[in-house]
Amino acid sequence: MRYWATTDAEAHVVTLEGARLTDLPRTLAELGATSTFAEAVAAIDWGIRVRNQAAGPVTTVDEIRAVADALGFTRGPARLERALAFADGRSESPGESWARVLMHELGFEMPELQHEYRLPDGRVFRTDFRWGSIGLAGEFDGLAKYRAAELRAGRSVEQVVVEEKEREDGVRSTGDGMLRLVWGDLRDRRRFMHRLEAAGVPRRRGRRTPR
Repeated sequence: MRYWATTDAEAHVVTLEGARLTDLPRTLAELGATSTFAEAVAAIDWGIRVRNQAAGPVTTVDEIRAVADALGFTRGPARLERALAFADGRSESPGESWARVLMHELGFEMPELQHEYRLPDGRVFRTDFRWGSIGLAGEFDGLAKYRAAELRAGRSVEQVVVEEKEREDGVRSTGDGMLRLVWGDLRDRRRFMHRLEAAGVPRRRGRRTPR
């Protein structure tokens, strides 16, 4: 695929295993300029995520923005900038990114990401989301961590389920509630809205409830 709305189609092109490709900052810039808001945010979140403290993120918002400026986009610069401004490398999966986009678009209060719970017995848990104003943790549950062997890291499906239950019990022991979201919630905006409303997630000030 070639995006023609640039001043230099050959800029930021690399060769990988014999194939000529746009490099990651350019690829994300072009995706951000041509894709939906949710798609762009999910892709950019992935690119700027810190996977290894020593190596750091694969790219950065500043690098993506600089490439877009250098290419002189004639279409989509405002669309890209909106996604860059919203992107957050603390989101650890496309589902988490998509959920954040829906929360924003539906006018909900935005949560803290990757909140850390430290229990008296020394255990430490992180949750994808937390709304401190109401004491509610949130988790996006994709099926990959149950089905994909590489994500289970040698554990059985039963072990993963038990560990998830222990983690939820640990979070609840702090007094916080837990909201679990799945792919089906993301695919139905009204269902997603009702799930958050039922859990008590507040609206941002000045935002009307979508109908």
